Amino acid sequence: MTIGILDDHELLAELLKDNLSRKLTHSKIHIFNSASALFTFLENNRLDFLFLDFYINQENGLTVLKACRKDYSNEDLKIIMLSSCIEPKIISDTFKAGANGYACKNDAVDEIIDLFNEVNQSPNKTKVSPRISDVLLEHTLSGSAISLSPREDELLQLICKAKTAKEIAYELDLSLNTIHYYTKRLMNKMGVNRTPDLILKAIEKGYYNIH
Repeated sequence: MTIGILDDHELLAELLKDNLSRKLTHSKIHIFNSASALFTFLENNRLDFLFLDFYINQENGLTVLKACRKDYSNEDLKIIMLSSCIEPKIISDTFKAGANGYACKNDAVDEIIDLFNEVNQSPNKTKVSPRISDVLLEHTLSGSAISLSPREDELLQLICKAKTAKEIAYELDLSLNTIHYYTKRLMNKMGVNRTPDLILKAIEKGYYNIH
C-alpha cells in the first residue's frame, strides 16, 4: 500500500508516518508539504490512501480534494481529511467533495489509525473519528446553531460594522495576518466565502442585530 500525507505541520506528519510505519510494515509512506508537490507526484505515481490537511500553506484542502477526485487519482484512492476545523458545514462539504473519512488534528494518533482501518475495510461508507462523531451529534441535537469563540464573535461584530481589516487589527491589537486568519476561519464556520455573505449570514442567524 502506498500512503500520502499532505500536511504543512511537519511534526504531526512525521508522527503519523512513524505510527503508520510500525503498523503497516510493507507500506510506502510519502509526506508532502504542498499541494503542488502532491500533484507532481500523482502525475507519474499512484496512491492508495491520502491523509489531507484542510489548510496547507493557505491553500484550501477542499480544492485539493476535488482536484484529486477529478484529475489525479484512481477510483480506489481513499482520502481522510485531517483538520483542526470541526464545523459541521465544512465536514458535510468535505464528504460531498468525495472524502472517505474525517478526523480532528487533536485526536489521538491511535484514533486516527483506527479511522484509517475502518475506511480501509469499508471504503464505500463515510467514517469519522469519535470526536467528530460527537460534534455532528451535538449539531443535530442543537439544530443549526454555529458555535463561535469569544474572539470570533468579537471579530464578527466589527466586520458587521463595516470595519476594515486594518481597523479591526488596530482595535483588537492584533496583526493584520492574524485578522485575516481569524476571518477565514470565521467564514468557514459560517459556510460563506465573501464578506457580504458573512454579514448577511450573521444577521440571518441572529449573531448581529442592526440597531
